[in-house]
Parts: sequence; C-alpha cells; structure tokens
Amino acid sequence: MAPAERWDADLTRDGRAQITASRARMLWPLAAAAVFLALGVAMVSDEVRPLSVAVVVVFAVGVGVLLWRVVRPVRLVVTRDGVRYRRLELPWDDVVAVHERSTGANRFVLLQITDEAAARLGSQHGVTRRLLRNDDDTCGKACVEVAGPFDHHDELVTWLEAVRARSAGSADDTRSSADVEAPESADPPH
Repeated sequence: MAPAERWDADLTRDGRAQITASRARMLWPLAAAAVFLALGVAMVSDEVRPLSVAVVVVFAVGVGVLLWRVVRPVRLVVTRDGVRYRRLELPWDDVVAVHERSTGANRFVLLQITDEAAARLGSQHGVTRRLLRNDDDTCGKACVEVAGPFDHHDELVTWLEAVRARSAGSADDTRSSADVEAPESADPPH
C-alpha cells in the first residue's frame, strides 16, 4: 500500500494519521557525531587545549540532540480538522497551502498560513512562536515549518495539500448549504 493510501486509510478509520520522522535517517549523523566526539576526547587526552575542549563540547551537544531525535522523533498528526505538530494545533482553515523547502540535505514541510493565524501565533511565546517563519523563497508568506526528515517526503507534501484542499472544499460545501435559504411555500398562511 502506498504511503498516501495508508495515511488516508488511517485518517478515515481513526480520524487521524500520525506521520513520524525517519529514525533511520538520523543514525548516520549520529554515528558521525559520535566519531568526532571520540576524536575530540582523544585530543583532550593528549593535551588539553581550548580547541579540543570546544570540539568535545560541540559534538557532545550534537550527539545528545541526535539521540533525542532518535528516541523521540518528530510527529505530525493530521486530523480532519487540522494538523498537530509539537504543541501547535493548526486548523485547516488557517492553512492556505502546503509547500516544501530544502536546505542542503534537509527537507522541511511548510504550512503556509493566513495573516490572522500568523498574527495569533506571533503573539505567543515559546515553541509555537519559534515554528513561525516568513519564507520568501517558497511562498512569500508566513509559514509553520515542520522539520523532518520524513520518509516519502514528496508524497507527504502532496497528500497534506490534498487533505487541506478536501477540508477547504467540505467547509465551503457546509457554508454554501447554510447560506441557501429554504424556499418559501407557495401557499399563503391561513
């Protein structure tokens, strides 16, 4: 079963689809950071110098962060009503489009949001505010950046845009049916 079909099935069956970042793609950077950390420790063992201590500190932090990402990978939860990422819950009404962005080998999912949602998120503190980006290269508007790396990244971006469009379409159908007035009866009241 293709990833998008599996996510659609989960969304239909459970009311949500949970997409988890790839743990396997974090293992190579983790191994490289561990090797450089070991080299830094060997440099400190020979003779303590500021450079060797800096190497140890930098790569120790890197190993810690990468271990955290392997143990607790990024989770993107998609529901019929919106998207949850970290502590952020973003309704589909706030999402204008879904894009992708690449920086070197890193690939991100960008959820372009409305100006009202950007103002609301910008006024909050903490993790929610740090997720907000103005990405001029991709879409020129405020976006929420979802870091991966995700397996099947291209399929994920396409599927998210399809879910967003379906959600917007169903909201339009609901609004248009509510806007239609019931026809007046031809018989005058007695």
